[in-house]
Amino acid sequence: MLLNHRFVFKMFFILSILLIAGCEEDKKEYANANVNVNELRADFNKWARYHYTYIDLTSNFTALDEDANEITRKEFVQKLTSGKFIPVKMNSTKNSLYYKLFTLDEKSPEQLSKSIRSMASRDYVNVLHLDNKYPEFSFQDINGKTYKSEDLSGKHLVIKYWFINCKPCVAEMPEFEFVMNKHQNQDVVFMSIAFDDPEELQEFFKDKDYEVPTISVSEDYIIDTIGIKYFPTHFLLDEQRKIVSVTNNMKQLRKRLKDFVN
Repeated sequence: MLLNHRFVFKMFFILSILLIAGCEEDKKEYANANVNVNELRADFNKWARYHYTYIDLTSNFTALDEDANEITRKEFVQKLTSGKFIPVKMNSTKNSLYYKLFTLDEKSPEQLSKSIRSMASRDYVNVLHLDNKYPEFSFQDINGKTYKSEDLSGKHLVIKYWFINCKPCVAEMPEFEFVMNKHQNQDVVFMSIAFDDPEELQEFFKDKDYEVPTISVSEDYIIDTIGIKYFPTHFLLDEQRKIVSVTNNMKQLRKRLKDFVN
């Protein structure tokens, strides 16, 4: 009888351990990588295609380091600036997004490391803005209309930073206008801020059908006060003027508007 008791206790202990392990596994919302990581490490073209399709560091993702420990998005992007890692999307549940760092090896092409460093340098500048409160402002656009921060309380605000000689900035204008019109009934205010003189901006827009409010400020305000380093850059502010998203192209901006506004 004593032997039976020991056997029952042992089985109970084993089952308890398995149950706990199973519960811990259930809490884990991601599985393995969604790609053959070794192939990405070895082939720049495969990495470039994969990055375009699956990696968006402006998204609201959970960041994992190379040991699968959760870290902040800032820490994640900072590690990428070293050029020693690639970010990989992990298979996960429908409503969650996980990116994990994987170490590059000595066989990885130098072009791959350089590309990631370049990408991460831009994204690191962007991530530093997140969760900061945008400073109070009183702007007057080139048509004389005034925009004050206190008057926009309770609304989302999209600010585009650009300048006339920035070709990507100008190329995205029709789409930026389209997105503004799409969200005009959703308490979202759009404006563009450039460091060109008001007269130059008025001349630039003279033959263009462009309705987005445009504001002329000093270059120091954009680069030093706000901290913009890349153009175009879009800020998405919430109802309390907190910066919730920073993007550099319209594809990213559309997605973040869908996340925070729709």
